[in-house]
Amino acid sequence: MARMYPQPMRPDTRSHAERKLYAALQEQLPHDYVIFHSVAWQVRDTAAGVRDGETDFCIAHPDLGILLVEVKGGYIRYDGRTGRWFSNENEIKDPFLQGREAKYSLLEKLKEMRHWRDRWITVGHAAAFPDVAVEGDLGLEAPRELILDASDMANLAGWVNQALRFLQADRPDDSPLGRRGIKELVDLLSPSWDLRPLLDCAGLGSSVGGREA
Repeated sequence: MARMYPQPMRPDTRSHAERKLYAALQEQLPHDYVIFHSVAWQVRDTAAGVRDGETDFCIAHPDLGILLVEVKGGYIRYDGRTGRWFSNENEIKDPFLQGREAKYSLLEKLKEMRHWRDRWITVGHAAAFPDVAVEGDLGLEAPRELILDASDMANLAGWVNQALRFLQADRPDDSPLGRRGIKELVDLLSPSWDLRPLLDCAGLGSSVGGREA
């Protein structure tokens, strides 16, 4: 089973499609995959100030790289004339634009850290439509290899592997995440911490001093 963050899924997750995909990813992907659900970050931009970044799923493998996945459930429709996306006739955000923005935002965040600064790693984005069937590409920015549909839900390990290998470049300086990279990613996207109250030394001293002079 894949390692999920958070585990279990947050109970306030409203999207049925995300809940379904979370359970399937956890069950089907092997233990070397680490998956983050509903993660957000902030990137400092000297010109524009702080910019937000977020993704529905961040799937990481020590040898294959990082895949960001935007999930849209229900009946999906796109109007090419207006450039608008719909789910069950409700207008939604463009999942490929969301994924592209999240990818570059995460890369900027990673490059702030010394471990990632001088490395070339595979980071890409994809869209998941787990309730519908997709035949072929959905546009120049939406190749079928980077689209998960209902038919892929029974073989998510195969789909994720295919998507990451589709994204990989043949570069001499390409370096896998490795175990160290996975740990750094966990520390960045889902750190554990413990904030303890400061000890009131003055108050403690007055109560332990023994007897008064």
